Amino acid sequence: MEDPEIAARREAARRRLAGESPQLIARDLGRTRQWVAKWAARYDPHGDSWATGRSRAPKRVANRTAAGVEAQVLEVRGRLEANPWAQVGAPAIAWELEKLGAVVPPQRTIEEILQRGGATRRQRPGRRVSKGIPYPAPAAERSGDVAQVDLLGPRHLDGGVRFHALNQIDVASHHAGIEIVTDRDDQTVLGALHAPVVAPRRAGPGPVR
Repeated sequence: MEDPEIAARREAARRRLAGESPQLIARDLGRTRQWVAKWAARYDPHGDSWATGRSRAPKRVANRTAAGVEAQVLEVRGRLEANPWAQVGAPAIAWELEKLGAVVPPQRTIEEILQRGGATRRQRPGRRVSKGIPYPAPAAERSGDVAQVDLLGPRHLDGGVRFHALNQIDVASHHAGIEIVTDRDDQTVLGALHAPVVAPRRAGPGPVR
């Protein structure tokens, strides 16, 4: 049994080519005049496929990234994700690909590859459960007694600049400081910890006129 939609298209074309008005055909078939004109224009006396419609999908996806490049992007993403402290976004992936000497797609393309591969969310490790063991902690009564230090990174700036952020906070006074370092080498970190503190400059009184 022929599909009712295809049968309606054939009838519309037949009646229009026979000289009937588009308004009358459209009214009888419950369609629009534009619909009638469309299928009458597509009529082909040499075949029957004209009434089945045409796929709107593109014959070829323009600028589709090669499968090998997509696989390498996903492989690098998985490797970065294995490190809970590493950045896993498009800039970090591009940086790793460049170090490997591989093809580096635009960041927008990398994001699309991650979207297609279902790798847009990072799998975070589960929250650690406290063992309930009291650990000794040094007392912090005055400024300078205890400082907490955290080294974050690597981070990447636009253009491929790689850096780490050394954060420090005084437990008693809550004064905080940050030093930017280029690597995690012991001497580099020690030098940053002993870097002199630069006090903010206060604006003095304006000139007396």
